[in-house]
Amino acid sequence: MSFSRLAMVCLLLSALGSPPTLAMPRDFRVGNIVIVQPHAPPTRDGQPNGVVYFRHIENLGSQDDMLVSATTRRARRMEIHEMSMDNNTMRMREILGIALPAKTRVALMRGAPGGVHLMVMGLDRPLFVGEAFEVVLRFRQAGEVTVTVEVGATNGAAGQNNHHHGHGSRDTTTR
Repeated sequence: MSFSRLAMVCLLLSALGSPPTLAMPRDFRVGNIVIVQPHAPPTRDGQPNGVVYFRHIENLGSQDDMLVSATTRRARRMEIHEMSMDNNTMRMREILGIALPAKTRVALMRGAPGGVHLMVMGLDRPLFVGEAFEVVLRFRQAGEVTVTVEVGATNGAAGQNNHHHGHGSRDTTTR
């Protein structure tokens, strides 16, 4: 598609309301699911766990879907977690998946409502700013996709780097 044709399509879509997400270089797609800007804060030496966030995951399809699991070679296991407040105490618990209703965007950024994120548990070594690692995401309908998670890239969570829920650290050491 030529640039002028793409520009015309974007212009028409924007006239209809919020346009769907177009996959960009740091974005990934499987079926009707678009995974936007996976990123993780760095961790410190000896810190066994990390966390993965996304700007959002968007379901462009007409059927609901669900993120049901994630794995990486960088850790023993990954879990899907949500956070909530209980008597002024932040609580975190594993959940079975992340619902992705049809034609909907779900925010998974640090500080987003519900505090949904992926825990990376039993890291093989710390996560350093500037490195990247692969995570395999499994969706109930769309299937499996491998995404590249960039460490230190907050993309949209700027200004929230010191908000960690005990998962990551603010260590900006690079290697």
